[in-house]
Amino acid sequence: MSLLCTFMLQHTVMARPVIKVLYNKLGLSIVERSVYNLTASLALQLLIQHWVALRDPVWRINTVEHNACWWMFAISHGYCWATIYLGSLTMDLSELLGIKQVYYYLNGWDDPLTLKSSELQRLISHQRHPSFVSFFFIFWVHPYMSVDRLIMAVIMTLYMVCAWKVDDIDFEYQERQFQRKEIELSHI
Repeated sequence: MSLLCTFMLQHTVMARPVIKVLYNKLGLSIVERSVYNLTASLALQLLIQHWVALRDPVWRINTVEHNACWWMFAISHGYCWATIYLGSLTMDLSELLGIKQVYYYLNGWDDPLTLKSSELQRLISHQRHPSFVSFFFIFWVHPYMSVDRLIMAVIMTLYMVCAWKVDDIDFEYQERQFQRKEIELSHI
């Protein structure tokens, strides 16, 4: 549980406006996103390396005898992971990782975020992760739910619900963008 708290604490603390202000005061705002991703990766690595599995099953679906179940889980999880990956790409992966900010800085250009619409800037300011629904599905829809996985699923679900701050304005913006992309793609 403390490993999950480390991961969530890193995500929560480093996303706070006071941290961004501190980076600005220190003249390090250019690396803020890169440092955020580095520390998130380190927290995740710590979580993975020191996870203690509790093998007691909460539920177990026999996918060996039920081949269709195995395919259902495999396809749905594959779809979710693809959604996470593609969502990251559509959110501008190089910017999400902080690479674009450093590149722009080294070339003497303005922060790439300033080139985005005010609606997108608003969305990005409080919703950087494009894949909460997929993570929710991955956490909960699994043929073998052990006690440790259940604890992780509950904690991460609660964390995501608390962290997800998309409102009607953001939703309407995303819907307009989706419709625009749909029209653009229909002309190809």
